Amino acid sequence: ILNGPKKGFVLPIDKWLRREFQNSAKRYSSKSVLKKQNIFNEDLYKNFVKPYMDGKNNDYEKVWSWFMFQKWYDINVENLS
Repeated sequence: ILNGPKKGFVLPIDKWLRREFQNSAKRYSSKSVLKKQNIFNEDLYKNFVKPYMDGKNNDYEKVWSWFMFQKWYDINVENLS
């Protein structure tokens, strides 16, 4: 292990979003939160998050980026947690 070649790894972002972070993603995309933020369209959940969660697309990179922004915004601006 110590002298072996370097090996990369893949983070299970898709799994995290659809399982562990699913409730947080739903909360961050609720109409009340989106309306309060006034950053994203209030139909974001219906048009962006739900299709991904339902397996209709695999845009996990986009959903992850949005989710990380929401986490950052929550912690640093709104403190919704």
